[in-house]
Amino acid sequence: MALSEDQIIDLFNQACRETFNGLERFRYFARAIEAEVQKQDTALIRQMLEALTNEQRMEVFNEAMKRCD
Repeated sequence: MALSEDQIIDLFNQACRETFNGLERFRYFARAIEAEVQKQDTALIRQMLEALTNEQRMEVFNEAMKRCD
């Protein structure tokens, strides 16, 4: 999922209000974007898991475990 331009602008404006130093502002903005993307990714993964039946979940889990070996 992508952040909308409005979301990016809101995060940047918040970074400008929260920080004073240019480098500090950049770090805050980057972390805010990272957190928002991670939040959206987590929501998408949860939606995908909810759509799977229990049997399908076990298949996905077993396949993931095979890849870990």
